[in-house]
Amino acid sequence: MKRFKDNQWNLPHFIFIGIIIGIWGVTVYLTRHYLHAHFPENIFEASSMCDSHSFFSCDAAAYDRFSNIWGVPLGFFGFFIGALFSVFLIVRNDSFERTLKFIALVNGIGCFLLMLYSVIIIHSLCPFCTMYYALSWSLLFMFYKYSDLPWMCDIRTCALIGVILISAALGMKAYVHQKEKRLEFISQEMGDAFAKLPEFGEPGIKGIPLTIQENRKIRLDIFSDFQCPFCKLFAEKMRPIIREYRNDVEIYYYYYPLDQECNRNITRPFHNVACRAAYLSYCAGDRFEEMHDYIYENQESLSVKWINEVAEKKGLLACMQEPKVQELVKQHILEGERLVVEGTPSFFLNGKKLSPGMTTMQIKALIESLLGK
Repeated sequence: MKRFKDNQWNLPHFIFIGIIIGIWGVTVYLTRHYLHAHFPENIFEASSMCDSHSFFSCDAAAYDRFSNIWGVPLGFFGFFIGALFSVFLIVRNDSFERTLKFIALVNGIGCFLLMLYSVIIIHSLCPFCTMYYALSWSLLFMFYKYSDLPWMCDIRTCALIGVILISAALGMKAYVHQKEKRLEFISQEMGDAFAKLPEFGEPGIKGIPLTIQENRKIRLDIFSDFQCPFCKLFAEKMRPIIREYRNDVEIYYYYYPLDQECNRNITRPFHNVACRAAYLSYCAGDRFEEMHDYIYENQESLSVKWINEVAEKKGLLACMQEPKVQELVKQHILEGERLVVEGTPSFFLNGKKLSPGMTTMQIKALIESLLGK
């Protein structure tokens, strides 16, 4: 009867080690990403290398309701599995190998179901999650090919593993709870400071809605410029906020291009294609958010030629030249003037002007405070 433990210091053994190391690396990243997504400390933690495409996104997975079990991120359980299989490099007996075969099978099936859920329900796929799935299936194949032991869980071994897993999960739960308590403390501080801010009022016209909710308790108005590098950073910072509070907060985007072509307050050449970029995004219609992100992703390439090429490809050239489109951008600018917008980005929460330099955690804590959570 073949046993995987008999493959020592040969190619399958080293492949097994490589898979374990890969699982460690991926699950450490996924666990950290979950914590940064829910309890971010600064602007740079608001986005990740996973957000390069609307379909391939780790944030979508991190904010999903099944991203954790009892508050413990799924990535942590993946790391535990990697640690468990690494013990097999030292402890080699039949009962442990049978149990690991069973765990590898359950884990592999779970990965398949999670991938189906991501594609069908979330309509998104996390690249690092996918890497974990591939590594898990590779692990399963290794046991299938090199071990003839039955796929069954040894009761004693499973009980011991269960106790260790529950203990480790409780430790992780306590750590997450500390993060939650810190967020509550910051939330109270931010709420007290917010109450003392002067009231500017809300824009008289509605901007481009980034959420479908109306008449919410909280309204967020953002004035931005597609050629402004700080606006790009701010957009990256706001992306997870918009995603997490999409059902709780009204969020509107307003154009405030620092371009003399459409902004009378700009008296010298500055962001010379910002107005045209605004026209392009507005003409995208229902796909505004997608175009918004696309323009910022290509900010360094912005030019009349680039905008015209994108507009022609999307069939938006005629729309961009319509007077009503250009007039709408000017109306946004006039609203910005009324609210004393002096630069970009500028944003208002329930009519109160906030600093765009606020960290993601501060903005999130303030929203939590106003929601009464």
